[in-house]
Amino acid sequence: MNKSGYIFTLPFGTVRKYKTGREMMGASLLASLLSRLSSCYNVMDTCESPRGPRVINIAICDDEDAIAAQIEDIIQKLSKDKGLPVETDVFLSGEKLEERLLSGIRYDLLFLDIQMEGRNGLELAKNIHEMDENAIIVFVSAHEAHVWDSFAFSPLDFIRKPIKEAAVDAAFTRACKKIHEMDGYYFLSYKGVESKFSYKDILYFESRARKIFVNVRNGERMCFNGQLDAVEKELAKKKTPFIRIHKSYLVNYHMVMSISKSEVILIDKQKLTISESYREVVGRQYTGLLGGEIRV
Repeated sequence: MNKSGYIFTLPFGTVRKYKTGREMMGASLLASLLSRLSSCYNVMDTCESPRGPRVINIAICDDEDAIAAQIEDIIQKLSKDKGLPVETDVFLSGEKLEERLLSGIRYDLLFLDIQMEGRNGLELAKNIHEMDENAIIVFVSAHEAHVWDSFAFSPLDFIRKPIKEAAVDAAFTRACKKIHEMDGYYFLSYKGVESKFSYKDILYFESRARKIFVNVRNGERMCFNGQLDAVEKELAKKKTPFIRIHKSYLVNYHMVMSISKSEVILIDKQKLTISESYREVVGRQYTGLLGGEIRV
């Protein structure tokens, strides 16, 4: 069970990364090596490569070690069976989970035990929704009476103890469907091959030689025939904001690490030029988006 670290999935397996102790050295070296191999494996400059589903980030919070381990094992099994990659973090107290959330980490799906010493699941749910209104919560409890208390927090589901795989399966399946509906996907077709990407995974669109290249955060690079003006118009209707910084670049705002008058630096350290004709509009749009984040 993953109490002190997190799990991440590579094309050829799963690596458990620990945060403390001697194990971290060996695990970190292994993770670094596999990460580099993964990058080589995934980097493609092709117009025909399909895209799989994005990783779903899941937190499990229960002060009973055995219950938390059981839920995590079931989720890992379901992830493998359904072909839906997940990362799971386990917390044995509400305070530990809240500490992680306050550091800026966000989860798509959270399994919360209602009855815990200290910070209980209902108090956690209230704080979680204040930080992230899109977080999906599944409550876990041995007492049916808590069902009525949980309604105030609009949970996706309520799982009774003792835990049954079918109940976790039902909640996990519903959550995955809702997550993918919320994310939204960009669909493209080239030479008869259909591909899709979660908007949250796209770094930027690039126009070159009458083709549009989609640059994805895991290193993939896909292309299709089209015009960047048309892509910009289409994306303007979506929840994820994209900023036109150049006649050739349309950048995902959430992937911008820093911005200056002449360039943007993305989270993967790529630098893209802001053309002079777009500077004023880019500054106004970026400031407006950043201000909205601060107000939230």
